[in-house]
This record gives sequence, C-alpha cells and structure tokens, in this order.
Amino acid sequence: MNEVRSRKVIPFWLVVLACFSLYASLAFSLMEILRLPWRIPMPQDLGLVLGVLLLAMGFYMYLWSNRSLGLRRALGKELFKSAAESSLIIAGIYAHSRNPMYSSISLLFLGGFCVSRSTPLAMVTIQAIIHFVVVAKWEEKELTRRFGKEYPEYKERVPFFIPSFRNRLAAKR
Repeated sequence: MNEVRSRKVIPFWLVVLACFSLYASLAFSLMEILRLPWRIPMPQDLGLVLGVLLLAMGFYMYLWSNRSLGLRRALGKELFKSAAESSLIIAGIYAHSRNPMYSSISLLFLGGFCVSRSTPLAMVTIQAIIHFVVVAKWEEKELTRRFGKEYPEYKERVPFFIPSFRNRLAAKR
C-alpha cells in the first residue's frame, strides 16, 4: 500500500511569533549589555514625517503583495507544492520586486522605528531585514528547483528586494 504523505508545515503565525520573540529578547539583552538608551536621538518631527511616509508605503505594498499573491498563499498555505500544483506569480507588484512582502514588512518596521525612535525596535528591524534576506535567498533555491528555468529568467528581469518601476515605465514609452 503506497501512501502519499504531505509535509506538515508549522502554522505561519507560530513562526512569526517565535521569530519576533527571539529577536525582541536579543534586542533587550543587547541593550542591557551595551547600555544603550531607550530612544535613539532623532528630531521628533523628522521621525514622525518619515515614519508616517514609510508606514503608508509599507502598508500599501503589503496590501498589493497580498492581492497579487492571494491571501491563502501569502499565509504559507501552499508551501512545498510542485510546479504542477502552483504557479510562479510574476504579475502585480511581483513584476517590480521578487520579494515585495518582505520589502513591505521592512518598511513597516522602519516606519514604526522612525515614529517611536525606539532602540529595541531599531534592533528588531535590523534583525528582521537580515532574516528576510536569508529566507528570500533560501526561497530562491526552492523556486528554482520547483519552476526550472522560468524562475532564473524572472530573476534576471526583476530586482531582489527594492521594487523598481523603471521596466514598466520603459515599456510604456
């Protein structure tokens, strides 16, 4: 009897909670060890204006990413599916960035930091961005394995993390 086994995936919310808890613990520990202040000296008005702009951009990109990807897929419900069971998303914001979800969350973290000027949040933001880059590099290997030459072709056209709208503008001319 041949049984087909699917991979058991840890719930997405649990992974996010564990990572955030770990990063927050590390941030508070480093603050104590290095005796850093709770707030980073930055003019309040500058932090507020910059923070609100980054939060607005991050929120907009996050919504656009979810719409392009689909909420079910964005929450990790289609992890480890074969190319026959899923498709490579290259439309919407994914035509401008290969990792817009990570970019948008990074902008939200940066915006939150600018508004609060909180040292622990600055440290968590740095850790989260490093985490996103490492995970995105791992995902690229998985996507290349899953989609064959389609993914490397997409990878050549679209930037890794920071969206570029230049290709879209050039195509309209």
